[in-house]
Amino acid sequence: MSTFPPTGWVACFKVDGERVIRRDVQRFSDDGVALVVDPERGTLVPAPSRAGFLFLEEEAAALGVVQSPPGWHVTGKNADGSTFAEPVVAWVVDTNGTGLPIVANDSETLLLKTAEGNFQEKLRRPHQQDALEDDQENTAI
Repeated sequence: MSTFPPTGWVACFKVDGERVIRRDVQRFSDDGVALVVDPERGTLVPAPSRAGFLFLEEEAAALGVVQSPPGWHVTGKNADGSTFAEPVVAWVVDTNGTGLPIVANDSETLLLKTAEGNFQEKLRRPHQQDALEDDQENTAI
């Protein structure tokens, strides 16, 4: 699932007994039926025709992107225990009024950071620069 579904809706399906998965609704048919990707067939299919269909759920949509003021960072630990601090270069603002940070990592790739990512990551405000340095120093010990 992408961070922002193209229609603002996702289809929820029950799989493996209790697990619920979400699939982006790519568009709606002329009759108003939600269409999702069938990866096996490589085509769009009506969501209600897929096994385990439960319901549709509205998702936030991206409204725009604004440049970040200097000083914002996302910090965290890599799988090997090393720390990182990635500067926030912009914010995606969604229809819920939430700002999601876009960071530039070491490979100069822009990444949208969401709660689905690494739960050890922290968002640091500009006035938290000392805390950022403390995190890096404490890890180096």
